[in-house]
Amino acid sequence: MVEMHPHIQRLLKCIALEEKEEVKRYSLDQLHTLRSLKAEGLALHPLKVIRKSFGYADYPEIQFRLNFPTETNQFRDGVAIECFIHGEEPVKGVMMQMEGKSGEFRLFAPDFPDWIEEDGVGIKLSPDQRTTALMKKGLQELSTNNELFPLFTSIHNDALEKLPIPNRPLYKLTYFNQQLNESQQEAVSAIVQNEKICIVHGPQVQAKQPPL
Repeated sequence: MVEMHPHIQRLLKCIALEEKEEVKRYSLDQLHTLRSLKAEGLALHPLKVIRKSFGYADYPEIQFRLNFPTETNQFRDGVAIECFIHGEEPVKGVMMQMEGKSGEFRLFAPDFPDWIEEDGVGIKLSPDQRTTALMKKGLQELSTNNELFPLFTSIHNDALEKLPIPNRPLYKLTYFNQQLNESQQEAVSAIVQNEKICIVHGPQVQAKQPPL
């Protein structure tokens, strides 16, 4: 069996550490009470369910509203969430939209939980295990990619002289999505400019999905 490239091993360890920290941050336990998560803007509770339907791939989708003003900036489209109620196993899902006091999310489950319309239902941010699973799978399979692996090894070969990165001007593009901020526009331009590989990295609440 071929030994994994040391930099791939290092990246996998970094992903594992990031997962561990996210689990700590978003957990409901003695150190992280529901009140503290709500104070940090990491949980919305309680919710009022106003509509249920089956959407993409027949996943349950729930529209809701809040009866109180609160911080919702971290509940952006595509963010991993868990729907919960005291005494029941939480259900993982993804945020679809949030505007003012109204929002919608999708659950990764075959049906709606029996308790979804009861008092005390809420959602909280959750570790983005789907994305990290894809990242780990990509790294683990990188050595078998005949095009990308040589590029990866050339970038991470410590014996090579570090070449200066050319400071090329970003392409001037016309953006159909007028809501993209300057950082998101730079990400789109960098992706267009780098055909082989381009890494867009950041925490799950930093709005990477709109540019992609």
